[in-house]
Amino acid sequence: LFRSGPSVSIVSRNLALEVSNLNASSFNGSSFSVGQPTNSSDLQIDVKSSQSQSLASVVLPSSLLTDLNPEEFDAVSRAQFTFFKKTGLFQDAQINGSDQEFISYVVACSIGNISIRDLQEQVKITIRHLEPQEETSRSCVFWDMTKNNYSGGWNSTGCSELKKESAARSEE
Repeated sequence: LFRSGPSVSIVSRNLALEVSNLNASSFNGSSFSVGQPTNSSDLQIDVKSSQSQSLASVVLPSSLLTDLNPEEFDAVSRAQFTFFKKTGLFQDAQINGSDQEFISYVVACSIGNISIRDLQEQVKITIRHLEPQEETSRSCVFWDMTKNNYSGGWNSTGCSELKKESAARSEE
């Protein structure tokens, strides 16, 4: 557990968590990246800049909070970023047994306890693949807790793959 000013970080071999205070009235964007330094089994978090060889990164645009109503705006006090190196927690009954499989790690971001939709600018997520990929059909998805009778499942609504960087990374 690391505490650095207005944030708390927890890192291990398979999980990285960063919870940062957020001032909605002066928010001008934010970023989070996770890497694994050479000669270390633990993950490393960077919230100031993207690591060049990151396993995953999230960049929140400065316009993220622009269209919130006053109640939501007042409720925003933290940003939470989570990186999962193991994907076993994210089993979707609707796709188990299909030909779909994980090709990347899982990264999550939440802002307060609110849902933010219809953004002016997209949130940029870059994720390293578990293994280099041949040219295959890939999907940008998020974990939706309302699917499968509130057990959770993958949902692609609102997601789009912007650019395929290489066989080793996807940018969404």
